[in-house]
Amino acid sequence: MDDFDYMDESVLYSMLLEIQSTLLSDNDVSPEMVLKAVSKALETENEGIIALGIRLMDTVLDHQPKFVQRLAQYKVIESLCTSLNSQRFLMLGSIEVIEIAIKCLTRIAQIQPLYLLQNNGLGALFSCDLSFFDNQVRQELETNILSACVASFQNFIKPDFLDSIFDTIPQLIGLLFTTTSIASVEKVIKCFLSLYQNYPRNGKFLGIIEGQSLVPFLLDLLKGESSFGHDVPVSAQSLVLRLLDSLCLYSLDQSRMVHDANIGMIL
Repeated sequence: MDDFDYMDESVLYSMLLEIQSTLLSDNDVSPEMVLKAVSKALETENEGIIALGIRLMDTVLDHQPKFVQRLAQYKVIESLCTSLNSQRFLMLGSIEVIEIAIKCLTRIAQIQPLYLLQNNGLGALFSCDLSFFDNQVRQELETNILSACVASFQNFIKPDFLDSIFDTIPQLIGLLFTTTSIASVEKVIKCFLSLYQNYPRNGKFLGIIEGQSLVPFLLDLLKGESSFGHDVPVSAQSLVLRLLDSLCLYSLDQSRMVHDANIGMIL
């Protein structure tokens, strides 16, 4: 029987601290020990231990990015995503754990987005209610979630995961319409440009995009009539024009809307 099955929480907590300290000192730690400790931490109902376990995951990935494969094989990533999707961490009353989990999943997406997609990681990220956080932390977490999306959308995605990708589109557009950060706007547009590049003729994707009233919002950005006023940098304007071009290329109705707006006069 594995010693971890009957380990006292105080002993587990001390072990997690010791492993974390060892890693931060650039010393080697048994991969099996790390996997078992993190896995056990996620099984507990102790928010302090869970938070420490997720921080340990993040530290390991910072030192050894390839360790993400072991975390996936050991179903640690699956456990983390499931806990977020089921609102388990929220029910524990710990928004700190949610914050750490979002940052850890973002790191995983940047190393190997496939592991995030395999475990409905994007759904897990969007299931997090950021309204509990103060404005600064909320903005940081929003940036993390969008960075994970950008990393996940950049490459051609296996058909098995397309539904989970497309399911995020309404949420991305909702965020696009409500965010107070122009940087977040740019990240959302980058996501859509990646999807147009990889799936230009996918009927489901085009159908979702076409029904979301994107063109008026994008035109308002260019005209300085959005909530950002005229504080829209050239980089964002360039991305807006590229997305409008893609929208027009695959939709006659949206092409007419853009034509009627006379973009040449706006710019």
